[in-house]
Order: sequence, then structure tokens, then C-alpha cells
Amino acid sequence: MSWHINPAAAKDYVEQRRSGSDVASIEVHLPTCDECRRLVADVTAATHEPLLDLVWQRVATVLDDATRPWSERALTRLGLSTETARLLGATSRARLSFLFATLLTVGIALVAARSGRDAQFGVFLSVAALGPLVATALAFGRRVDPAHALVTTAPTSIWRIVLLRTAASLTPAVAITGLASLIVHERGWVAMAWLLPGIAMAVVSLALSIWVPIEHAALGVATAWVAAPVVASRPAAELIDATAGPGQLVALGAAALAALVITNRRSFLDFRET
Repeated sequence: MSWHINPAAAKDYVEQRRSGSDVASIEVHLPTCDECRRLVADVTAATHEPLLDLVWQRVATVLDDATRPWSERALTRLGLSTETARLLGATSRARLSFLFATLLTVGIALVAARSGRDAQFGVFLSVAALGPLVATALAFGRRVDPAHALVTTAPTSIWRIVLLRTAASLTPAVAITGLASLIVHERGWVAMAWLLPGIAMAVVSLALSIWVPIEHAALGVATAWVAAPVVASRPAAELIDATAGPGQLVALGAAALAALVITNRRSFLDFRET
């Protein structure tokens, strides 16, 4: 072949149809010849561009024709944007843990209703308050969310994702746990005394997630909540009265303080790995 690469040789080189010695000669020549490099580049573009176009066309077709989950379709029908519906629809798939926590709450409510004892009712209040906290941890925890790595690189605010997905998990958690409270309705409004502390713990864990992973924050808050009655070492009736009385004010104050922290520091979450 001539010292300059002709179009036929360039095409054979690009399509890997040349012998070893010819390939070696071409590759030695290319770094020293601008004209031949341009020829090979043009042949490469002409050879591979149709294939690349076909690949991207098929990728776009698969993405556009993919069947969206029923939950995502329902959210868009309710008026949410496609982006928001996708973020909510991708909420953590780790539902078995949440289902177990909900069933445990219902079971304890049944025991408390049948026994009528303060001790069992106190356990119900403690466990029921953990429902919103468990839902919050499952909404955006790295160890329970298989799409966590993708979500953290999404072109939207991480804080917005956290709030949307937490709301998607928190709302049914409160609703389902509230139904369990009907089992112990004879206790009156005290049967719902878990609600404000539960929401407060969820908000506090969100505030702490500015500095630590949200599942670690939820675990720490849950540990403190469960340990408090043990440390207090008071009769169950007194603990119930404290939860329904001063405990409500403490929960309200903690929720307000956490909300203030979230308002002032939420931008920090977008600059750290959740």
C-alpha cells in the first residue's frame, strides 16, 4: 500500500479487516500524518454513527414505552408532576420491615385491649410512636433503598427528595397506626397520645440527618425513646400520664426546634452524602 492511507485501507482498518502487519504500519503512520488521521476519523464516524443512532433510538424507545408502576400513574392522575410522581414511586422497596412494625403495633394494641393493664397499654404507646420514625428511616436509608446511589445523583435537591419520600411513607404510617389506636378506644384520647411524640421523633430524625445518615439518626432517637421509661423507672400509670401530659409539650417543643433547625440548615444536606 502507499505511504498515505487510501479510503479502502482506512475502511478495512476501522472494520478490523486488515492483517497484523498492515495494522502495525497504519498505527505507526497515523501519529505523524494529520491527513490520514482525518481520513480514519471520517471513516470511523461514517461507519459507527448509524449504529450509535440505532442504539440510542432503541434506548429511547425502551424508556418511553416502559410501563410505569400503578402508584406512579395514580399520583400523576392526582395532579402531581411526572418528576414528583417518579420520586415518590421510587420510595424505598423495603416494605417488609414497615409491615412488621405495623403488625407488631396492632398485636400489642390487641393485647392491651384484652388485658386492660397499664403496662401493656404503655408498651402500645411506646411502640406506636415508633411507627412514623420507622417509616422515616425507610424512606431514604442507604441500606434499605436499592436505588440510593442513583437518587443521590439525581438532578434535583436531595432535601426535596427526602421530604417527598418521607411524606409518602409517613402518611400511611400515621394512618395505619391510628387505626390500631381504635382497638384501645376505651382509653379515650390517651389512645392517640403516641401521635405527637411519633411525629416529633420523625421530624427530629430529619433534622439530625443534616449531619448523619438518616437511619443512624432514627436509630439514636428510637433508642432514646425506648430507654427513657427504663431510666425513669416509674409505675406504668405515671408514665402514661406523663406521656399524655407534659410529654406532649416536650414533643411539641422538640418538633418546633427540629423544624427550626431544618429551616436554617437544610441546604447543608445537598453538600454531603446522605
